[in-house]
Amino acid sequence: GGAFSLSSPLLLPPAAVVFGAAAALCVCLVWAMAPSSPFLIEAREVHRLLLSSGLPLQDFLASLVRPTQLLARPPISSFFVGAVGLGSSGCVFRGVNLEFPGLPLHSSVHAEQFLIANAAQNGECQLRVIAVSAAPCGHCRQFLQELRGATELRVLIADTDAEIQSLSHFLPHRFGPNDVLQGDFPLLLDPRDNGLSLLPVDEDKVSCCQTGGGCSWNDMVVIDKEMDNGPSLIDKSVESRYEIDRCISASDRELSGSDGAERIIGDTCQLEGGCLQDKCSRIIDSEVSFSSSTDHPHSDTSDTSKGQLDDPLFQRDLNKNSPPSVTSSLRLAALEAANKSHAPYSNCPSGMALLTSNGNIYSGSYMESVAHNPSLPPLQAALIAFVSRGGGRYSEIVQAVLVEMETAVVQFSATTKLALEKICPDCIFHVCYAFKM
Repeated sequence: GGAFSLSSPLLLPPAAVVFGAAAALCVCLVWAMAPSSPFLIEAREVHRLLLSSGLPLQDFLASLVRPTQLLARPPISSFFVGAVGLGSSGCVFRGVNLEFPGLPLHSSVHAEQFLIANAAQNGECQLRVIAVSAAPCGHCRQFLQELRGATELRVLIADTDAEIQSLSHFLPHRFGPNDVLQGDFPLLLDPRDNGLSLLPVDEDKVSCCQTGGGCSWNDMVVIDKEMDNGPSLIDKSVESRYEIDRCISASDRELSGSDGAERIIGDTCQLEGGCLQDKCSRIIDSEVSFSSSTDHPHSDTSDTSKGQLDDPLFQRDLNKNSPPSVTSSLRLAALEAANKSHAPYSNCPSGMALLTSNGNIYSGSYMESVAHNPSLPPLQAALIAFVSRGGGRYSEIVQAVLVEMETAVVQFSATTKLALEKICPDCIFHVCYAFKM
């Protein structure tokens, strides 16, 4: 594309003129994908706001940083960080820091990471300039190296001096993708398709896991759908073959036989007649069906569950390749995120999708850094989508699906389960394995 200037009095001349045909396509893609969100300002609105403000572009971007900081969620540090980025599409993306009590500090999301994931999830092709409330930490300076044209990325420190420098000023002796990868390869924000497909699952044996159920990875119970011999324990070497559907601790194995009676284990219930509550599931011998939640003692018609029964997102998947309680929409959203995952250093792409109690799905892709530690896990990427697109309390998240490769040397199933126990303990967690075509 053509030259980009921060001194330009106008932000959004026609994209094809300023940034080239590829950027014009990016503009259309972002407009098509973008929902209404405080973390995204669409190009037309950016142009209107810039003109009405009468500010130079640099000052306009700096003016957005303080309001962005107020959107941060830092319950541990109480240190609010905001980042604002201008894409080649003309759209402005916002990012904030997220912290999660009960988890290690390295589980936090940095504002610059949030910004980049937000841009990726909205189809942005390239970032031209970012404005931040404080100088990027070393973690973020390294993570930004994954962007195409990273050395030319302009970084504005939105303090009283409003200093602006290239990223190479902040990390002069860079270690980047070109130091490890050879040839032509896609970078972060570049289009990609990792060519993953979901593996089939043995429907006759489905392990059960709910994040708040209190089970460990070595205390899993497999429910045999034939129910001839009742539930049986499996060891860790076998459990990885089965999808995680709900969690029952080994100490809570007092299941009745296959007489159709309701079986309650703590606050986890399994009812042959069908239960769609957040903490309920049932196992039947040969087929999957369900009835109205009003037939079940855990029913609560005072909340949104009544309308969810007719929502296709809550219809149990009848595909024999997947457990009944994992909806096709959620699995496919996680698979799509995995196929967009930036994982060139481990070749272990993964993706995450979250389902909320009102039926919304939020997904995010694993994003690797050449320096490894600054990488953004798939759960954090999905939580960025949740926050940026209007999600409220994390307790709204009722189901989560992780898609990764079963034999991958980098896996997230164990750490994601532990993180979900702290972030949204009532969330039902599923792992779906994928393979490369």
